[in-house]
Amino acid sequence: MKLKLSAMMRAMRDKTGLDQRAFATELNLSQSCVSKFETGKKIPSFPQMIQWAEACNAKDLIIAYIATGDGLNVLQSAMQIITGG
Repeated sequence: MKLKLSAMMRAMRDKTGLDQRAFATELNLSQSCVSKFETGKKIPSFPQMIQWAEACNAKDLIIAYIATGDGLNVLQSAMQIITGG
């Protein structure tokens, strides 16, 4: 089962503790744009994905997702490293 990019982007933002509005402000985007990325209604450009990942301190995660196309396994592995489990 592959994790959708939109779900991964939302999970990454959620880990920052910022709501969509605050996160949008940090990235100089509209809250609507953040929402559309997180629901899959809009596809971010590659530079936008990298900017998002950098803001979430998860650049390696997004690069691994892009390289493998398997976000679920990447996210599970990252969570094991983060939580020590």
